[in-house]
Amino acid sequence: MTTTFNYGRGHLTSSIALAIANGTTRGVITAQTAQIVLQSQQHVQDIVSSGKTVYGINTGFGALASTLISESDTRLLQYKILQSHSVGVGNPVSPEISKLMLITKVHSLAKGFSGVQLSTLERIIWHIDNDENLTPIQLGPKEGLALINGTQFILSFAVKAVQRLHNCLDAADIIGAMSLEALTGTQAPFNPKLHELRPFAGNQLVAQRLRLILKDSEIMQSHIDCGRVQDPYSLRCMPQVHGASRNAWQHLKELTEIELNSVTDNPVIFSADDTISGGNFHGQPLALPLDYAAVAASEAGNISDRRCYLLLEGKWGLPMLLMNNVGLNSGFMIPQYTTAALVTENKTLCFPASADSIPTSLGQEDHVSMGSISGRKLSRIIDNLENILGIELLTACQAIEFRRPLKSSALLE
Repeated sequence: MTTTFNYGRGHLTSSIALAIANGTTRGVITAQTAQIVLQSQQHVQDIVSSGKTVYGINTGFGALASTLISESDTRLLQYKILQSHSVGVGNPVSPEISKLMLITKVHSLAKGFSGVQLSTLERIIWHIDNDENLTPIQLGPKEGLALINGTQFILSFAVKAVQRLHNCLDAADIIGAMSLEALTGTQAPFNPKLHELRPFAGNQLVAQRLRLILKDSEIMQSHIDCGRVQDPYSLRCMPQVHGASRNAWQHLKELTEIELNSVTDNPVIFSADDTISGGNFHGQPLALPLDYAAVAASEAGNISDRRCYLLLEGKWGLPMLLMNNVGLNSGFMIPQYTTAALVTENKTLCFPASADSIPTSLGQEDHVSMGSISGRKLSRIIDNLENILGIELLTACQAIEFRRPLKSSALLE
């Protein structure tokens, strides 16, 4: 059954945006929201009629903000900004990111601070619901600027990252627990008493999950009295490392949700006599957490690769490279080459894009966030992380076969 979300009024989350994108939720504009949008559009019409100078309505853009535009050209101006900005290189944005951009754009515009026409929002919603083309509509004053202003491109990558990184972190706990079993490691470092002394939310959650995943494992019980004092960091410190990545994910999730329900247009129209040219479009509030999440995702892959290496070392009762007869066969040697390469690539992608800025628009836009690069880099890092974790899963499964007939926990079996 399809649920309904009210654009402009409801509280948008990453999961709701993704549900609208995949068609399980339908976004609509209520009569109340429509009235707010119509009132905002009237404010813009009043500004045009009055001759009052307002950026983006009857002026040029960026460095051309001081150039006045005649009333007769205010509509043409909006077409011209779309025409001039339809420039770039590389592949088109993916359909999924494009649809998320439309969803987040409609929600922001429907709050009634951008002065767009109701028909424009209805057209965007139609394109969200239908993967087809229609004859372009004629834009009114300010609408071209409203359509391309804001953080929706960055935000759409953040929405996807919130979902994908969460899935990876859940998988990392499960796969890491399997590696611990295969390596006959100990659960002692996951004792809740230890994590009460350093009560980071992520650490405590991961320790709890590991205890649950490994509960009643025959493999774990089989060596409970062995003489091994402690395990390597990549096993023993999973709560601290995975947990720190979860803390970064939580930070990204919270800030993404704020942005999902924000107005990032410029100027913002409160009334015909109250407009503010500000900086709500600036991407820094998302660029920083995206860069933070990139490091977190990269480190989740880094520690996973280290566990892959431990599984191949030929220690603790496991054969070297997880093969009984190595030499003629190389076993799992090359999969670990792959994780090493992917981890290294991720390290090179971790340089924070938000640490750099190049002035544009003849110096008018003299500090920019580079958040779009942050979002695209994070997407690539998560691509690699998914493959790294997949390789650890295959490696751990092979290693556990050498522990048979002992069984893993009920959850893992």
